[in-house]
Amino acid sequence: MAPSLHIRTWGAFGAYVSQGRSFVDALQRLMRALPYHGADDRMEIVVRGEEVHFHYDIPSSGMLGYPHYAIAAVRYIQTIAAPYFPPDWVPLRIEFDFPKPRHAALFEDSFRCPVVFDAPRWALVIHREPELLGNPMGDVAPTMTLSDLHRQVRPAAPTDLPEKIRELVRVQMLDGQVDIERAGAQLGLGVRTLQRRLDAHNLVFRDLVLRTRLDRACELLRETQTPITEIAMMLGYASPANFSRAFRQGRGVSPGQFRAHRFAT
Repeated sequence: MAPSLHIRTWGAFGAYVSQGRSFVDALQRLMRALPYHGADDRMEIVVRGEEVHFHYDIPSSGMLGYPHYAIAAVRYIQTIAAPYFPPDWVPLRIEFDFPKPRHAALFEDSFRCPVVFDAPRWALVIHREPELLGNPMGDVAPTMTLSDLHRQVRPAAPTDLPEKIRELVRVQMLDGQVDIERAGAQLGLGVRTLQRRLDAHNLVFRDLVLRTRLDRACELLRETQTPITEIAMMLGYASPANFSRAFRQGRGVSPGQFRAHRFAT
């Protein structure tokens, strides 16, 4: 039943969820990201004794075709769980909020665990065990943010020249090579033409780059736990000291103070 479904095929949404440092962290990321997948989808984690229940409330519950969505939800949760548990791990049971079908035995054969039908809510139930706190990512720092998801789902690409350039700079930062020649070539413009058009907006390319870097730094400091030294390197600064100096000049506080204030609030 839907064996090919995998959370990592969901682009930026899947990447954001898959960067969880533990299974609980991954599911918390899923809950935060759900509005970018389905505006009315809801997820809840409930601990009952030695059991942890993951409830996923889908708006189409009770409607024609709903069982397909409910089955797909199980598959996606299983692929989220897979990196944090042994290869032979299976849930305690799965609870579906739709009537028992004629081919009910196929469900237990496919999911390799007990399956309950006509339950009050969709639920995937697991043991409350230490693997919930696993860290399969090791020292890899998550860099996908909710702000990235927001940019992915916006209705249209930017049409304003400054925002176009800011978007190009964000992309260029991924490979550490930000320069006006590349930006101009990607817009089909020569460097001088691009500079003239920026002049018309009272803008300087270097200032746009700095502002974009600082905005991205704020996102990473606010939405991830990526070490400040790694953020400095990702954004193309020669050293953490240079990054801290530029950040303080642009935001009035150090990166550490900015992050501390985020956790405090």
